[in-house]
Amino acid sequence: MNSETVMKIEKAIRNMIDAFNERDTELTLTYFYFDENFLSYGPDGSKTTSREQYRQLLENEFNKLAAKQIEIVWSKISVYRTMATFVGECYLRSTGLGAQDPVPIRFTAVLREINDRWKINQLCFSSDVLTQAA
Repeated sequence: MNSETVMKIEKAIRNMIDAFNERDTELTLTYFYFDENFLSYGPDGSKTTSREQYRQLLENEFNKLAAKQIEIVWSKISVYRTMATFVGECYLRSTGLGAQDPVPIRFTAVLREINDRWKINQLCFSSDVLTQAA
């Protein structure tokens, strides 16, 4: 596996998480590739298949998670030509007063290389804790 490719994928994921943590809907959306294969599952089991649905999901998540940040603590990337998978262990951490224990989250994504940029085409955030609370 080409280390330059892995670095580009890691950067795309980090940038998307940073945009998410900043609650920047438009910037977050730029890290996704929306086509007929786009698919996203949220921690509550919600499914989105279009840019507009995903925009709405992001805005809802930003409201629910106002004082929380996603932090990646471990990840693995596999690449095959212009497709890649990203699997990560993350934590959802409180940022405000009264911080709570971090919530573990699994982050799984399929990325596609489009015009020399890696973009997320399928995404799933899951957590036993969040699923039980939903």
